[in-house]
Amino acid sequence: MGHVRDRWMRRNPDTGRKVRAERWGKGKRYQARAVRADGSTATAAFDLLADAELWLAKASIEPLAVAPRVGFAAAADDWLAHQLHFRDSMAEATKRRVETMLKPAFEGLALRDLTRARVQAAVADWSTRYAPSTVEVAYSHLTSILKAAHLDGLVDGPPEGVGLPRKPRVRVVPLTDAKVAALRMSMPESLRSLVVVAAASGLQPSELAGLSWSRIDGQVLRVDRQLVRVEAGRPVFGPPKSAAGDRR
Repeated sequence: MGHVRDRWMRRNPDTGRKVRAERWGKGKRYQARAVRADGSTATAAFDLLADAELWLAKASIEPLAVAPRVGFAAAADDWLAHQLHFRDSMAEATKRRVETMLKPAFEGLALRDLTRARVQAAVADWSTRYAPSTVEVAYSHLTSILKAAHLDGLVDGPPEGVGLPRKPRVRVVPLTDAKVAALRMSMPESLRSLVVVAAASGLQPSELAGLSWSRIDGQVLRVDRQLVRVEAGRPVFGPPKSAAGDRR
């Protein structure tokens, strides 16, 4: 028993037609899931439908093979290579966390060695050296790596019950008018208005750099882009980080 799922396509609930899913073009396309009479299951991913169906046919009559012993470092590199939606800055930051936090914590270990106790020990160690928000982001990368490995039939999934450090609630205290005025006067004349707009709107620096006169209507700012990078002295813009970031 079992089935093969096309991870690149989904069915439109309104029309019933198949359309591209969010995973289109990312990773192996077909996932086979076998269910044996004793209730045990296994999954594996393939590029070709024929390979997935062949694996499923064999798994239905033969004992399910034990997942190969894949090293965590190799799985992390594979996961990084498939994060095609990351912008350059996000990709660099994520790779840096993987190289400096995840890989050292699980050096020489296979995916199947990442028990709850080992992951919790890594989180505890990170918490002595990094801010709670940094630990949370690193842990989210770890769970994403293990979820991807689960889809490929390599592990059962991320361990449950791992505790994360509590993030302190920091009250935002706006700058006083006097401090804003002092900052404004310390800037070159061409950037002084930027200080006032930043203080009044709370926009992120990259969003401020994406503003132009065409995006100002009276006292309303239209935020629909941000500065991604500068190439050859010219700005390169991109959309906000999320749909909610496109706002007025």
